[in-house]
Amino acid sequence: MDGAAKRNCRRVILRKGEEYIIFRTIDIAYFYLENKTCFLVDIRNGNEHKVSGSLRDIFEMLDPVEFYRVNKNYIVSIRAIISLKCWDVNKVEVILMPQPTERVYVSQLRISSFKEWIESENAPLYEL
Repeated sequence: MDGAAKRNCRRVILRKGEEYIIFRTIDIAYFYLENKTCFLVDIRNGNEHKVSGSLRDIFEMLDPVEFYRVNKNYIVSIRAIISLKCWDVNKVEVILMPQPTERVYVSQLRISSFKEWIESENAPLYEL
């Protein structure tokens, strides 16, 4: 994510060896953190790509209408959310596609703002 510091970026450039890969943000399902390393997941095929920078830095570059930081390990795209599963008042699981290897929960502190984000007038609507 080198060189991109502005909010609402539409493309992400990743370095893979000697090659640079350009991702449109509409092709990103989610970012996640594993063992202090950030990864991007391609919504089209589920491929994972290592990303430089922290999730905080990455989130600061993304459009808040399209992406939401659901917890300390995941930033999700509205396009990747298939459904929500309520376990109780304070526990909501986010069902994503492509499916991650672990369950993704919205942190308790973010549940109300997450619901507002989902219901936002500015949130893009997509047909299935």
